[in-house]
Amino acid sequence: MKALKTGHAKLGFGNILGGVASELMLIFGLIALMNPFKVPLGSIMFSGITVFLASIVSILITKKGYITRNNGLFLIGLYLLFIIIEII
Repeated sequence: MKALKTGHAKLGFGNILGGVASELMLIFGLIALMNPFKVPLGSIMFSGITVFLASIVSILITKKGYITRNNGLFLIGLYLLFIIIEII
């Protein structure tokens, strides 16, 4: 957050993405150590494609150098759509 407040949005954005990726790997690794599990290929494909598309959307939105409230609402809407599809 400090990078974002000091005008280094790209650095802050990279920190956020890196943090999410490392937390995800840590959580999956710890769970697998405690109790190995199977993940259906369809889930991996859907999640992988979603992460890829979310990255592209994020890059396109942040290309202007700022994110508007409408962009934020759009991103939240996409996230809710993702959750709904995952539940179904």
